[in-house]
Amino acid sequence: MFKFNVTEIENTILQKYIPDYHINLVDAGKIDNLECFQSDLQVILGMLKYRNNKEVQIDMCKALDDLYNDGIKQGIEEGISRTKHETAHEMYNIGISVETIAAVLKENKLTISQWLS
Repeated sequence: MFKFNVTEIENTILQKYIPDYHINLVDAGKIDNLECFQSDLQVILGMLKYRNNKEVQIDMCKALDDLYNDGIKQGIEEGISRTKHETAHEMYNIGISVETIAAVLKENKLTISQWLS
């Protein structure tokens, strides 16, 4: 329970209006296994853990750029894969052989066969 530097009556009145919540404190510098956190808390605790460490230089702008570029790259790759998949189906539906589809899309025949099944 909290105590203010006031009289007992004033303290009783203040306790009605100021909640006394239980607070759990975490020392980011003492957490060894950040991988156990599966949210943004992992990133935040990681930054806090290394913020005063002179041996570790964290360039947040570069980290954010890398994260952004990875997302763009993944999106492009996924888009290309979907387009190839759809194209393979369209080509197969008009009677083009799996071998020809594989050659045109520069994929192996097994991949094309899996897409079409």
